Amino acid sequence: MEFAMESSLFDAHTQLTQIAQNTSLTFHHIGVATKSIESEMLFFNALGFVYEAEFSDEKQGVRGVFLTPKVYSSSTLPICRFELLENLPNSKRLDNYLKNHHKLYHIAFASENLQVDVDFILNSTFSVDSTFKHSNGGGGQNERK
Repeated sequence: MEFAMESSLFDAHTQLTQIAQNTSLTFHHIGVATKSIESEMLFFNALGFVYEAEFSDEKQGVRGVFLTPKVYSSSTLPICRFELLENLPNSKRLDNYLKNHHKLYHIAFASENLQVDVDFILNSTFSVDSTFKHSNGGGGQNERK
């Protein structure tokens, strides 16, 4: 079982390396499903992450907060950005993730040329999720999830 996990992690690493070398995609953030953003922020604050921005997305039924490391400078990209997400009232968007104890909701990338990047990924031999989102949370850049 451990070998299978190591093998799948190696395959994922190989695929991400191929994407990085052949596209303009750059890491933007890791989306984390939460029951309560405020409760989860206590954990991330203890790890050294601080509030960057927040948003509410009625269409997707979520509210979110971006967190970056305290040492993050506005002149450089953060090493890691997290997006904590919770359901808006009457939304069930995150329920299956939370019910199954899956906090990793997505990994988002910014693209300088979305059509070229999409074409490369869709014509590659590895499997991908083919949903897209345009987000102003990333400075108006296109994001790939």
